[in-house]
Amino acid sequence: MTVVRRLALTVASLVIVVAGGGCSSTRSGAVPAPGVTSGQWPHQTARAAAPGSTGEISEPTGGVGRPPQTVKVTPPKLPNGAVDQVPSSIARDCSVDVAAELESWITSVPDNSTLSFPSKACYRVDETILVDGRHRLLFDGNDATLKAVTTGNRERSQLHLRGGSDLTIRDLIVRGANPHAGATAAAYVVDLEAQHAFAVNGATNVLLDHVQAYDTYGDFVYIGPGNKQPSRNVTVANSRFARSGRQGLSVTWAVGVTIAANTIDAVARSMFDLEANTRAAQIRDIRIVGNVTGTGVNFWLANKGFAADVGNIQVTGNRMDAATGGLVFVFARRGALRSPIVIEHNHFIASGRVNDEEATGAFFFAYSANVTIRDNDVAFPKGKRMPAVEIRNSHHVEVTGNHFTDVGPLIVASEGSSDYQNS
Repeated sequence: MTVVRRLALTVASLVIVVAGGGCSSTRSGAVPAPGVTSGQWPHQTARAAAPGSTGEISEPTGGVGRPPQTVKVTPPKLPNGAVDQVPSSIARDCSVDVAAELESWITSVPDNSTLSFPSKACYRVDETILVDGRHRLLFDGNDATLKAVTTGNRERSQLHLRGGSDLTIRDLIVRGANPHAGATAAAYVVDLEAQHAFAVNGATNVLLDHVQAYDTYGDFVYIGPGNKQPSRNVTVANSRFARSGRQGLSVTWAVGVTIAANTIDAVARSMFDLEANTRAAQIRDIRIVGNVTGTGVNFWLANKGFAADVGNIQVTGNRMDAATGGLVFVFARRGALRSPIVIEHNHFIASGRVNDEEATGAFFFAYSANVTIRDNDVAFPKGKRMPAVEIRNSHHVEVTGNHFTDVGPLIVASEGSSDYQNS
């Protein structure tokens, strides 16, 4: 049998070490329980991801308990040029909309610069701040907030990175304007679903570290294409997100994405959404590692969309502190098989409240191959006899070393599937 044991991910300009990973287990080889360490930038002392004083919550609500362990990341190429402060003439008390002024200032700062925000300042941003085609910039937020007050239009993301390379954003807080955001039906407004806190389109070598986002109409972070090219080497780490209007974090066209050691809660649709919007898209080399998650209406991990180039996906050491509507849903009707996929050392909760395509398994795969589900702890709903893994037209599937409680059949396979086993 062909089984993928480990994913060898190549992510240029990025090194990330997960120590702890937000999951505990007594089995040999499992990820240990999280402790307290701190990422460290080359020019700063160790620090914790403390919230600012602009009204953000200190912990996401909805059942998320102990936060994940902080990870150490190597950022993209950092600037060695001037440090530019936000001009004092731009109102920093959220009294008036200053989106155009902030964008104009950012445009005036040359590449290879640090853009420094005043500590705990609040900037009202009722339009998108576009960072277009820039290189080697560091946005040093100092726990400042970008806050939307008006409803805005469908495409109004607070901070939009389009093209460019070596872009780092740290310690910046974004607040959307969705009064009903969270894990409720009222949160999702289709006409406003593209209002993301952070949008990355076609950029290369991007790091969001110790950022926060709340109350969006769209996603906390959206990673997609620009000029029909994928985003590449994007990392979201050590950050806090709560109350979205659509997905938690979504990837529609990108190669080399790491989502690590974040706290994510109260998501209106799916927690992590890997969804190709065109057949030409690529969604490859994706790592979802060491996150702690709370409530979500739809799936914890959703991967549907067009029959595109999807694969090399690793889901490791995550912990669910509250259930989502469904667990893992990977679906295609045709095209190349989605491969490989490794899901290991996670603590999950399977509720079965939401399904799609008449699937019944907690882990569902269609048109997939080289799937490994290994050493996970999963609590299934009592009395439902829910299947653990369901496969359709999928091949080379191994389910091994897991601890499933109140589970039904371990593997349910339809015609067209082959080479699957559990142990």
